[in-house]
Amino acid sequence: PRLKQPRISSPYLPAMIGNALNEVPQLGEVFDFVFMDGDKRQYMEYYEMILQHTSSGALILADNT
Repeated sequence: PRLKQPRISSPYLPAMIGNALNEVPQLGEVFDFVFMDGDKRQYMEYYEMILQHTSSGALILADNT
């Protein structure tokens, strides 16, 4: 689900809230760049899921703090 009033307003960067493991597959998109920042205990699950939704040569950046 999309936020009602996102802090970032851009047609190229929609603000969303929810569990990425559920939300990303529903988008039906292929991404060239992904920034992961979520529950660190689920990072491998995020990574496995993201690989299915990225183009060849995509950049995946993960926050580890």
